[in-house]
Amino acid sequence: MRIKKFLGFIVLAVTVLLPMSAKAATWGMNNNFTQTENADGTVTVELEFFQSEGNSLTNLSTTMILTNVEVVNVEGVSPWNVTQSGNELTLIASTPETRTSFTAAKVTYKKIDTAKECKIEFVCNGETKTITPSTPENPKTGNVLPYAVIVGGIAIAGVVYYVTRKNNKLYNI
Repeated sequence: MRIKKFLGFIVLAVTVLLPMSAKAATWGMNNNFTQTENADGTVTVELEFFQSEGNSLTNLSTTMILTNVEVVNVEGVSPWNVTQSGNELTLIASTPETRTSFTAAKVTYKKIDTAKECKIEFVCNGETKTITPSTPENPKTGNVLPYAVIVGGIAIAGVVYYVTRKNNKLYNI
């Protein structure tokens, strides 16, 4: 009788503890987007994905929601190949991806209207990630005219002060 209870306890413990050790295959898109401005005014962004350790992925999919942005080009990063159908991106790997963090695609886009808000939203595995295009900094022109005006004004003020101190006839006019 004791052996039956002991075996029953072991079966119960294994039944309860076994599902706790199983890992679910989770994957998604990372928040860190690398944006590169190109010479032709377009911007290329790298799409970085993640997966849980010990898994391997062969296909991914995401939907793009574009706001004042036009997609110029979409390309896969080896071993990933990208197929675009409208705003749907399907990524298929030629070999299973086993890294926990990897770049799978590059999307090149251009802004349609820079006066309005521009963004790309990626809906991936139930989560939404937003890319806001970076605004370029004003270029440094190296213009020295403001400095020349300041120095010239100080020089003129110095000359007027010097002349008025040495020549009292200016006060007697």
